[in-house]
Amino acid sequence: MFLANVLATEEEGLVDRAKLVEFFKQCAAAPRAAGSSAGALPTARSVMIGAGGAPDLRRHRRFPEHDGKTVSTLVKWTDWWLFHVDQQRLQDIADHAVLGKPKADDDPERMAKYIESTCQGQWFKSNACLGGPITSQTNVWISTVDLDGGQPVPAVDVNGSAYQLADALGLPYAANDWVLRYTVDAGELRRKAYDTVARPSFADGGNGRLRVRNPSPYGRHCAQHGWGNTAHLASAVGGHCDGRPERVCLRVPLAELSTLRVQSVGKVHRVAADPQPIDEKKFAALLCNGRALDDIVATVKSWLP
Repeated sequence: MFLANVLATEEEGLVDRAKLVEFFKQCAAAPRAAGSSAGALPTARSVMIGAGGAPDLRRHRRFPEHDGKTVSTLVKWTDWWLFHVDQQRLQDIADHAVLGKPKADDDPERMAKYIESTCQGQWFKSNACLGGPITSQTNVWISTVDLDGGQPVPAVDVNGSAYQLADALGLPYAANDWVLRYTVDAGELRRKAYDTVARPSFADGGNGRLRVRNPSPYGRHCAQHGWGNTAHLASAVGGHCDGRPERVCLRVPLAELSTLRVQSVGKVHRVAADPQPIDEKKFAALLCNGRALDDIVATVKSWLP
């Protein structure tokens, strides 16, 4: 699956082939990850991408003009609590004394009220960032419902349960994870991070359900506007795999996002009416887009001297 995304990255023109070759050379020279049967690649990716002196594996593209519209990202409650909330300031929040510390087994109404009451004013730590701690180079994965000329986004993919939202965004979240949605004005984010905003490539990491290229008409529409397109994990089972537009940018301090809004979308919980997400084998076939794995491997090898 990794090589399928590498090939799609090159064929979509997201990364120059010469930079990809340099990347693989440095991977081969990097120390092997302890206990890894995949060679040096995992270690090399974690220390090289975005690091000083490494080949630039991103092609930066400015946001389309989306002023007045919004982009959003999902955040796990545990990350919100550990990395974003300034817990020293909670004593100044009236509802905190009544609600107490939130718990993993909270009911949705109480958790939503807690999040709403907490996220008022300067509620975050001074070093809190959209995308991860300020000491990391974590990407922010953003989506939008406002892609001009695109197909209407199904209501369930915008206002559905946490499980349904994660499915539409290609996020294999664990059951019972509490999830929050951060929404910000797209124009503001563009002004703060435009030089790092890009359509995702294999180099941006992502999870095991990353898909660089979607060949469907909607996937091509997203690509023409400089956006990727997530793999809809549940819909892909039935052959319809269009997800949501997606982009990445490097972390942005929350203090710089005056339009930031935070909303609880509930706990990840699959009900009987929700289809099972696509399995590993079928997802691999989805990435290959009808091409044989041997052909993909041979094509990538042909780049090397």
